[in-house]
Amino acid sequence: MSTRELSSLLWQERRLLERLLYRLKVEQLLLTAGESRWLPWATAEVEAVLGKVREANLSRDVASHTVAESLGLPSDAGLREIVAAVPDDGPWAGILGEHLAALTGLVAEIRAVRDHNARLVAHGVRSTQETIASLAATEPGTYDATGSTSPEPDRSRLFDTVL
Repeated sequence: MSTRELSSLLWQERRLLERLLYRLKVEQLLLTAGESRWLPWATAEVEAVLGKVREANLSRDVASHTVAESLGLPSDAGLREIVAAVPDDGPWAGILGEHLAALTGLVAEIRAVRDHNARLVAHGVRSTQETIASLAATEPGTYDATGSTSPEPDRSRLFDTVL
């Protein structure tokens, strides 16, 4: 495979990563809006795009190995090493460098959105658990020696107020 084919595969991977970022943002909007009804669909779409990203990554790896070997690099050289080894007299150093910068930026954005979504899901789970716990407890309990709550036994209470 040639450098041109590697560049074409990198464009394809960039488009897929942008689609993944979009799907994650949609998932984030659903989480923020409390629209849990649509979350399974959004998650399935994210997983489908992830599958395509994995396939594109494999194709890019094959092309990268070929280009790396043609440049005298080890076959497992990454895109950063390939960019550094490409001769500066042609257009490929700039083109591959732009791909590297764009891919690095997209991956950072995807990680940030993914982490934010995970925090939203954790908050939603915690909120749901607290709501369920409040529905189950008819009366607020007190903390015992183990740190767990125990409801106070039903008994008479005497309130003495002085006015």
